[in-house]
Amino acid sequence: MRVFATLLSSALLLTACDGGGSGGPAPTPTPTPTPVVNRPPVFTTPNIVYMPENQTLVGNIVAVDPEGAPVTYTITGGEDRAFFTLTSAGQLSFLSPPDFENPLDSNHNNNYDLEITASDGTNTVRGSFGIIVTDIGPSDYVLSDGGTIGWPYSAIQPGTFTDGVIRSTGQWRDMFPPTRGSLPPSGSFAANISTTDERGLLGFIQTREGPTGVTGGLPGFWYIAMRTAANGDLVLSWNNYENGVSYFAIDRKVIWRIPNTATRNLGGWIEIGPDGFLYVAIGDGETPANAQDPASPYGKLFRIDPNGDSFPADPDRNFTVPAGGMTVALGLRNPVWASFDRTGNLIVGDRGASVREELNVIRPGETNVNFGWPYFEGSLRQMPGGPAAPRMPALELAHGSGPLDANAIVPGSDYRGPSTGLAGQYIFGDTRGTLWMIPLARLLSGTATTADLVRTEELFRPNLPNLLFIGTNSDRSQLGLLVVNGATTRRFYSISKP
Repeated sequence: MRVFATLLSSALLLTACDGGGSGGPAPTPTPTPTPVVNRPPVFTTPNIVYMPENQTLVGNIVAVDPEGAPVTYTITGGEDRAFFTLTSAGQLSFLSPPDFENPLDSNHNNNYDLEITASDGTNTVRGSFGIIVTDIGPSDYVLSDGGTIGWPYSAIQPGTFTDGVIRSTGQWRDMFPPTRGSLPPSGSFAANISTTDERGLLGFIQTREGPTGVTGGLPGFWYIAMRTAANGDLVLSWNNYENGVSYFAIDRKVIWRIPNTATRNLGGWIEIGPDGFLYVAIGDGETPANAQDPASPYGKLFRIDPNGDSFPADPDRNFTVPAGGMTVALGLRNPVWASFDRTGNLIVGDRGASVREELNVIRPGETNVNFGWPYFEGSLRQMPGGPAAPRMPALELAHGSGPLDANAIVPGSDYRGPSTGLAGQYIFGDTRGTLWMIPLARLLSGTATTADLVRTEELFRPNLPNLLFIGTNSDRSQLGLLVVNGATTRRFYSISKP
């Protein structure tokens, strides 16, 4: 009892001293630490994956760990597990190519059942997947060798123009019959062009008629060109070839001149759209902030009317701004090529910096669509801030060397020719020589993934070397591929019926 009383008196004394203000402040209680919960990975790959017959690669199975830990993968179940192999990084393949006509799955209906477990080293999660094999039918298209082009690699632009290929020094060449001929060397921009690095003749289209108010020129031999001038400026101009005289060294009419010092990420694709306006894609000019700056023309895609002048006091802008504005899209890095489908959707290929390659879709009539660069590269955030709701890519590919990776996208076109095996397919590739096709409807759906891709070059013999561009003739009934197969020789192949 005496001990208890002594302790109680000491406690009361300490309390009295604290209350009188003569002592120091009460110590701050140490907060109880919040327990760290390690959550399991979450699968992002759809549980139904479609793939064509006669190839082994299914695709990458992906699970994301909430804490950012690396994830490894194993096959742990499924009635048809014996037919598959899976790397620890998630690449899933058949051990041998499946045959649609002779299914080996347990139900014999081309729906292979599989269970995959993803682990972050602490927690695991299991996912059930159905791998559905589709019938591609007999091949009714071949890759035809169209001969060589003696232009050096550095002279070929990553973008091209309908019906042919352009050279950075200003020449062009038809690739699809009937051949209209080529401009002679004197018909190039050589006297008024800079070809440093990615500079040069960036875009080129042929028109039936010339600009309003400019006389002369043979019908069918008027052109609109996008190039870097000798001083580096981006110049969009009307030019023509008439009675043996070329008007390329001197522009017949400047549509738009943009001051420029950059040598890379210039874009340069141009085309007349279904609405009759001229569409112009410009890269960020090696300054990523340009893509979100409304005062800068860089990192954007525009539509303008080259027959008119909304800026009479400005000699560098001689075009009309359509109703609804001229900015179709912003937040682009390097849009090297684009194409319209049958219904007017615009599919834009945008080359990434280090993590993603993109195919983006713009619907007819849309303006000011923001694709997020440089705050986003593909769907991956790169820095805080930026647009509140940027549009995500219709399809994105990771940088890498895998069969579903890309280093520099080579946008293509939807096929409209006689081959039933290619009907309804959008065909594109990568500079490594990879060539894919994907159903256009899937690409436009907004939910396409690399699991929807078919490695098309594996269906051709021989396989492709490095791919420079994919061109098309005016009605999209033929597609052409320009590839590298030597130090200076480039071969042109066309995709056609056998």
